[in-house]
Amino acid sequence: MSNNTQAAADTDVSAPTDILIPTTTDKVPIKCENNRAAIAGALHEVSNYLTRKRLFLTLIKHRAVVLHTGKTVFDSVQSLQFYSGIVDDRRDFDKPAPPTPARINAFEAATGGKFTRIASVPDTFRDNIIISEALVEAEDARFLTLLEHVFGQCDFAEPLIEQSNGSGTTFLANIRLEELKAKPEDRVLIQTKFDNIRRTGVSGELDLPKLTAFLKAYKARKRCLPGGQRPSDESEVEMINMLAFKADKDLRRDYKAACHRAPPTTLEMAVELLKDALRDEQRCEEIDEELHGGARAKAGTITALLAKQDALEKQLAALQAAPADPNKNQRGDGRDGGRRRGGKAKGAAGDAAAGDNKDAQGRFKEWREGMRICRCKNEADGGKHPFHLCPHGGKTPEQRAAEAAAAAPAAATPTPAKLVLDEADSAAAAELAAQVEAFFASAEPAVESSSAFVIESAANTATVSSSNGPAVATVSSRASRRASNLLGAMADK
Repeated sequence: MSNNTQAAADTDVSAPTDILIPTTTDKVPIKCENNRAAIAGALHEVSNYLTRKRLFLTLIKHRAVVLHTGKTVFDSVQSLQFYSGIVDDRRDFDKPAPPTPARINAFEAATGGKFTRIASVPDTFRDNIIISEALVEAEDARFLTLLEHVFGQCDFAEPLIEQSNGSGTTFLANIRLEELKAKPEDRVLIQTKFDNIRRTGVSGELDLPKLTAFLKAYKARKRCLPGGQRPSDESEVEMINMLAFKADKDLRRDYKAACHRAPPTTLEMAVELLKDALRDEQRCEEIDEELHGGARAKAGTITALLAKQDALEKQLAALQAAPADPNKNQRGDGRDGGRRRGGKAKGAAGDAAAGDNKDAQGRFKEWREGMRICRCKNEADGGKHPFHLCPHGGKTPEQRAAEAAAAAPAAATPTPAKLVLDEADSAAAAELAAQVEAFFASAEPAVESSSAFVIESAANTATVSSSNGPAVATVSSRASRRASNLLGAMADK
């Protein structure tokens, strides 16, 4: 079996591609901003990802691939000179190993010496070494796929991807050269965005969701900074301390106690201590809600209703205090004849309402052509007057006639005629009879001579009444006897 056939059998070229999508420790995909000043920061994150996942490290350092069988594939037998350390040319992520022929030329140009070539694989490596340029190039192409996920959306990266000819190490070298083209304003923009996030911190009351959102934004901006410009661990710990000390006193006390027990030295340690304090506070609130949630909900409902009522009262007061709309007729102009208020003047009526034909209350001062005629149909002006100046209160002639009929007085009831006879002991009977006859003659209606009379006696008076009318005579007790006699005589006749 040839070396190439054995290597093809030992390697798995259909490895999952999701591992080629680099992410941060927070599982956030690493993406470079479309800014050349952000290249260094993105490459720093990619380097950390490759170290965590142990990906492409042998390719970057030795231009080789480690198979799952434990054997190592090199693109050339000459690369064993670098791999064994016979030729000192150390490589890393910042300076990846190019294809072996180019690496030899670079070494000779840098050292001015002669590279010592070998004819075949030394016996010490024969059982564990495979020479296959194709497999190494395939691994290099996979490395380019990973880098495309990071830089593919950047307009400056598109031509570099084409120029790489499927080589990730070539693209890595070229993208570093592209980063040198960043302008001062590009770098200032990256730094300013990071400083703003750090200076703003968390607004309002600190809680777990707000802290998580802040850290996400902070780390995203930090990933755009080159590794050498990123804040130190001590600086990041102080930043978290500031967030905690700006919170309420209970959280500040709990965080301070936790820091005394285990002083944090990194951002992750400080964040974990602060999150523990926030979780404890949240659990206490949840317990309190379970114990007193019902009463608190009722109190909250009442408070909301009171606030709504207060808002409605303020709105009503504002409406009442607002000045009258001069474009509105105070009596309206609808089909109901002006009984509804607030109708807007339209057409010619609207034109008539303009100018100085309104008083301080927004009512018409006088009737003008184009305005509605009052339904009172007043005889004086035919209803051509503003509604509020109607002498009949806007009532129709029919309504006024009905009200006048209802207010007419009933037929007068005859008023009883009264006669008081002042008796004198010496008065003659003829004179008394003449007075009685004169009395009944003056009563309305007249009393006929055949009428019956009734005499009702009281303690000191006697009342004479006619059964046919209201005529009444009231005499004293002394005269009542004589009047009774006279009346009896008149009845006999």
